[in-house]
Amino acid sequence: WGAAGAPGRTTTAIELACELARDGRRVALIDADAHAPSIAMATGLADEGPGFAAACRQAERGTLTVAELARIAAPLGTVEVLTGINRPGRWPELSHDRVRAALERCREWADDIVVDVAASLERDEEIVSDLAGPRRNAATLAALASADLIVAVVSADPVGVARFVRAHADLRSVVGATPVKIMVNKSRTGPVGLDARAQVRRTLERYTDARDVWFVPWDPKATDAAMLAAQPVAHVAARSPLAGAVRRFVGEAIEPPVPVRQADRRRRGRAGRGEATEPRRAGTVLSRRRARTA
Repeated sequence: WGAAGAPGRTTTAIELACELARDGRRVALIDADAHAPSIAMATGLADEGPGFAAACRQAERGTLTVAELARIAAPLGTVEVLTGINRPGRWPELSHDRVRAALERCREWADDIVVDVAASLERDEEIVSDLAGPRRNAATLAALASADLIVAVVSADPVGVARFVRAHADLRSVVGATPVKIMVNKSRTGPVGLDARAQVRRTLERYTDARDVWFVPWDPKATDAAMLAAQPVAHVAARSPLAGAVRRFVGEAIEPPVPVRQADRRRRGRAGRGEATEPRRAGTVLSRRRARTA
């Protein structure tokens, strides 16, 4: 999730999914943006039959299965993608109950689920006459309520930071105690001035009480190459600064590495029992089937 504008929600969601799949886990990437879905366009996938809307319809009928999810998903390398609606006018298909039911079924299908959502958090019950009717932002609110972890994307410029600060209270009212990890995207000195990261960090700490903030550098060369190839940055520029920053974020904020002492203790225990041991790997999986929203 990210505030209004273009902080890089979709790019972040795509790169997080690709990075999470590097360890061999089954990762699902879902486009639940009911305002401006763009995962299919950014990755060159066909969107004539939007996968997530189809999953939502079947979830409402109780016929959505793991096999059906695998059938309607589009492969993006090792990531399974449920593409978004191909016209914003189809947003009523992504109702709150449908989205929540579909995401719960997806937990049985994938080890990690990354959901891309729209910015708006407005609840429109008071401005419509039919209280039983569809809600414009139901998909975003349902995905945020279902998530185990929120990745909040901030554009590293004065307008982007101000928008995020103003929307942060609304985000907290929606997600409650769900952990929120803040990723400051497109960080650079141009629009902020000297020591840009420190300025942004101090602002977020003052107005949102954020203590852990991660920064992703402005990397137009890598993002332009990815857009030209209609592929993730991880596929076309795996050694770029952007890809490296996402890799670091996943390792530190989503799947923290096993502490050395704890890992060594387990290895010694296995060795004492005569079991084969393997070298410790940073980013060892500590949990499975977690839904994350970008």
